[in-house]
Amino acid sequence: MDKLLLICVVMAVTYEGCGALEGTEDQMKWMKEFAKVFCQPDKTDDAIMAKLGKCEDIHTKTESADQLAFHNKWMDKSKECLKSDATAKKYTKVNLGNEKYKQVLMMFCDSEYHTCSMKVIMDNKELMAEGQKLAKTMKKDGETELHKCLTEAIKK
Repeated sequence: MDKLLLICVVMAVTYEGCGALEGTEDQMKWMKEFAKVFCQPDKTDDAIMAKLGKCEDIHTKTESADQLAFHNKWMDKSKECLKSDATAKKYTKVNLGNEKYKQVLMMFCDSEYHTCSMKVIMDNKELMAEGQKLAKTMKKDGETELHKCLTEAIKK
């Protein structure tokens, strides 16, 4: 679930815009459509968040150790971006005590979080170099399967 944004962020940082790589325009379109359905405070709840988590668990099994390490570093460094959580607080049906749930909500539904997490990568030369390297090795098939799973997870 949060790996989806990670891929776009890596590509954006690496290639100065997600549209610069083949297929990334489709990914951005998918992300916007997903957010329209997912980012509804009156509908999104813990059950949906749990389904998204299952999708991520399945997808994680297909990732390389380098991809997982990068993702974990980026998530750890992006925790500072969670401070302004006004958007997440609108989701009263979601357990915001679960940091992962909160982070996912903010990733898809809060533009300030997007800006902050991009800045985390851009301001960290080591992380940025890792992201550039990984952007060249990412497999589109795995992301397509993740998109399908996530899309199904938010349907009621």
